[in-house]
Amino acid sequence: MKLRHLDRKDIDQAADLDELIEDMDAFLSLGVRHRMQTPLRTLLSTQSGEGLLVAMPSYSPDLGLFTTKLGTVIKPGGGDKAASVNTLVAAFDAVTGRAIATVDGCGITHLKCAALTAVVTRYCSASDAHSLGVVGAGALACAQIVGIARVRQLSEISVYARSSGSAEMLRRNLAERHNFHTPLSFSGSVEEAVRNKMVVATSTTSRQALIDAGWLVESVHVNCMGARSHETTELDPLALKDSILLVEDVDTAVQEAGPTHRSGIVLEEMMRLRARLPVGRTVFSSSGHGAFDMLATAHVIRRAGLLS
Repeated sequence: MKLRHLDRKDIDQAADLDELIEDMDAFLSLGVRHRMQTPLRTLLSTQSGEGLLVAMPSYSPDLGLFTTKLGTVIKPGGGDKAASVNTLVAAFDAVTGRAIATVDGCGITHLKCAALTAVVTRYCSASDAHSLGVVGAGALACAQIVGIARVRQLSEISVYARSSGSAEMLRRNLAERHNFHTPLSFSGSVEEAVRNKMVVATSTTSRQALIDAGWLVESVHVNCMGARSHETTELDPLALKDSILLVEDVDTAVQEAGPTHRSGIVLEEMMRLRARLPVGRTVFSSSGHGAFDMLATAHVIRRAGLLS
């Protein structure tokens, strides 16, 4: 039997974001991840340092799956051009060992990010939060807007995009792929986009901090899903230090983003605390984690009829 590959169009057709949000909520509430095996990601670099292979394996006895997310990141030599990223997820039946499918990795990433952003925003933002500031206009920005809109009634969405072309592409993707027609306003600066917003979402490749703590209201919730390293973050390091920090996994966050994340609260603990989270600014600093990619992959292949 020929191995099935699900591309982004297949993912869009199969996925039900509202269902996945509730699955992810239950996944965190019930502590399913504690029964999984998800080691730290493996990184292999070319001698020049411009090419990187990333492997994120995971096993779940509850889902009966092995999955591995594989990706390459190719950084162009010199200049400010963005890195080229290509990913896929391979899924295997953990009982029989049968290869079930390969799935477009970027599509899974965007679906996962939409659902996970929704769950975290549901528990960390004010219930009456209606304003959203977005920094970045790529596919992850699109995913975050769609996810947040599932759990909050948004009447104001301000976006900072580096170019009019990326702004128009974001508007078109929201309308055509997600049937999302809430008006967007495009801001001339990052400050204008995020100042005094109740929820903020970032998804850029910036190597410099973009958001100053003074622009944020005290009770804001921030979802950071862009590039980060030990030296860089999208949020002012002082703002990060003074926030209630949420992470998918502490060891992964420290590996990817540095020791500041050692104090992070994992999402299962966030669910346990819920209304007892300390009052103040919350920041979800996402480094990615294979367990959530597996959950999104299982959702897609099940709804595509490849998993019972």
